[in-house]
Amino acid sequence: MVSMDLAALLHELGRRQVMLSVEEGRLRSNAPRGAITPELADAIRSHKDALIAVLERGRGNGALAAIQPAAKASCYPLSFAQRRLWFVDLLGGGSPQYNLPGALRLRGRLDVAALQRALEALLERHAILRTVYADHDGEPVQRVLPATSLTMVRHALDGLEEGARSSALDALLQAQASAVFDLSGDVLLRVALAHMGEDDHVLFFSTHHIAGDGWSMGLLVQDMAVLYSAFVEGRDNPLPAPSLTYADYACWQQQRLADGSLDASLRFWCQGLRDAPALLELPGDRARPARPSHRGASLPLRLAPEHAQLLRNWASAHGATLFMALLAAWSVLLSRLSGQGEVVIGTPVANRQRRETETLVGFFVNTLALRVNPAAASSVAELITQVRDATLRAYDHQDVPFEQVVEELRPVRDLGHHPVFQTMLALDNTPGGRGLVLPGLDVQSVSMPHQSAHCDLTATFVENADGSVGGAIEYATDLFDAATIQRWAGYLQRLLQALPDAEGQPVAALPMLSEREREQLVHGFNATARAYPAQSTIAEVFAAWAARRGEAIALCDADHALSYAELDARANRLAHGLRAHGVDREQRVALIATRSLDLVVALLGVLKAGAAYVPLDPEQPIGRLADLVADSGATVVLSDRALEGAGFQATLPLAPSAWARYPDTAPVVAGQASDLAYVMYTSGSTGTPKGVMVEQGAVLRLAVNGG
Repeated sequence: MVSMDLAALLHELGRRQVMLSVEEGRLRSNAPRGAITPELADAIRSHKDALIAVLERGRGNGALAAIQPAAKASCYPLSFAQRRLWFVDLLGGGSPQYNLPGALRLRGRLDVAALQRALEALLERHAILRTVYADHDGEPVQRVLPATSLTMVRHALDGLEEGARSSALDALLQAQASAVFDLSGDVLLRVALAHMGEDDHVLFFSTHHIAGDGWSMGLLVQDMAVLYSAFVEGRDNPLPAPSLTYADYACWQQQRLADGSLDASLRFWCQGLRDAPALLELPGDRARPARPSHRGASLPLRLAPEHAQLLRNWASAHGATLFMALLAAWSVLLSRLSGQGEVVIGTPVANRQRRETETLVGFFVNTLALRVNPAAASSVAELITQVRDATLRAYDHQDVPFEQVVEELRPVRDLGHHPVFQTMLALDNTPGGRGLVLPGLDVQSVSMPHQSAHCDLTATFVENADGSVGGAIEYATDLFDAATIQRWAGYLQRLLQALPDAEGQPVAALPMLSEREREQLVHGFNATARAYPAQSTIAEVFAAWAARRGEAIALCDADHALSYAELDARANRLAHGLRAHGVDREQRVALIATRSLDLVVALLGVLKAGAAYVPLDPEQPIGRLADLVADSGATVVLSDRALEGAGFQATLPLAPSAWARYPDTAPVVAGQASDLAYVMYTSGSTGTPKGVMVEQGAVLRLAVNGG
């Protein structure tokens, strides 16, 4: 980690929400529990003087105006991120898509009264939880409601058998997580307590993304722990009243955009994303719906400690971070799956660079659109350099709300997919319930059911205490099956393991397939030999098929359909008619007609007559057609139009009515597989058109082998 340069270190500090400040010439830090690893601490010490200089320079130039309390009003504007979610909720009629649920298992003697009091103090402390949203003269606004009591719904599951109790808890968690918030009137903190047994409870809590983010959920849990501990011990609320609210931040953000503070960063995003691919075309299991349901599921990921450390070391050697290495592998996977050289990937950032926001609950998280071009990298080393530089540039301009970038870019809007990017990557280290201490209680996080997907694919990773990297791939079930995501997760795992040893290799050489898949691709798919009727003619094979499947539909267009029996009968009549006009075995019949059911009847009828067909484009000049008819040696021309001039004296109509008087039984023709099936002419763009002759046995072999 020490070898990373200053820019990469600043990125990693920001990603981990490590707040640095300078007090009396000394470097101070404020960070979530576990965010500063020993390696990161070494890197901070190594760059201490440079970090102090950066912080002093930023403090001295007044680049960012401090967030001040907004003037008291009955309502306040929404932040740009809030506006987007408000409109989504308005258009969708309410949805659990943006719920933020969580749950804790509490084993030990729980003081329910103290817990109730702590939750109500939490509601009073964080005004955003009692904020409602409405339309005011065509603009969304937020109004803060007075503090009120909070209903904690109680569920008694202790009387159930163990299996039934576990199932009931799962059902309860799913129901709580999917319960819809009414943004116009609900308190945005929902709490339930399940009594599982003696001294055993599960506490469920949920808010809406418009009122919080991952960092906020950690703050709420931490504040709840402090408040509960104080009330259990008979102390008063020890938390200082917040000096700011999220509404103050929303007003400050609006002012920054209005005064031009973000103009340069907005130009950066518009220039960087101009002409970027609008849609990542991944091979889905189903067609993309016109309007996504946002239903989702997830599949776990894990990179073993030894592989994770190799990846960290490799990234560090290039002045990069673990996040950048993960992004490099993810971009290669998406590029290969889609067949697109360039991809745009979204990544969330906490957006809490200012100290004032550290303890504020609210929707601060922003999204950066990272444009990566694996196809342009000549080697794996060049790829990580490209990814590192793109990430650092993006973080330098992270203050611009993503919603403002979209508004400025004005992409063609499609309700079927997310604008700008459809996949995301995150390395999560937001504070949560890990290490939470409640007096007299053993506290453990409870996994929540996963039911939604904001994008097509989202890969989320987390660094574990044992050195491994865990995570999950969230996917839209509208598009993908679990088996597909399982296969892609294996691809990603192999790419991540291969990166450290592939330094000078081309990106295209990175292994992705399993041995079984590679064997199937190289050998299995190439084992195309098939038995086919080597001694039969096309007419004989078709007649046998028509006898078995006579009622099945063989041909159709917008207006008509022919069964196999009907197609066989029409072709037989035409064959008899051609033979009546002197057509015999191995002779050639030219076909000059547009694509239609009658044209297919003609192809088969010519073959049943024992002849070979010569298809010619009716849009070609009449003189050229005459030359091709003569060159092919065709004795008869079948056409759906009148043809005049030399060479077309033996023209017969294609219409079925012209052959209706002939029998619908097959003519008796002695043929064999080596007989000519057709003559196909080249375009003649480089000289005289050349006729390619194909035998019937070759056509049958091609049909049986699937091309």
